[in-house]
Amino acid sequence: ALSDRAQLVDARIRAFAGTSVAYLELAAAVLGAGWTVSATPWVGTVPQVLQVVVVVGGLVLTVVLLRRAAPRPPRRWSPEATPA
Repeated sequence: ALSDRAQLVDARIRAFAGTSVAYLELAAAVLGAGWTVSATPWVGTVPQVLQVVVVVGGLVLTVVLLRRAAPRPPRRWSPEATPA
């Protein structure tokens, strides 16, 4: 059996892990979709420009999602506010 504090910490760790994994999965999906779009042959200038925009946008979105998945303390967290 866990103490109340341990249950709180466990719940916070599980919530963080779930969120991080969701961002990592979404980043992988976006990267896979961008890779598929980049490998698809397009004929014409407009489709090729659109392809470049989609691929670069997908790469930028992947970096943003990976940064969101990174472990870091919450913005309002401070060591002084942590109960003993």
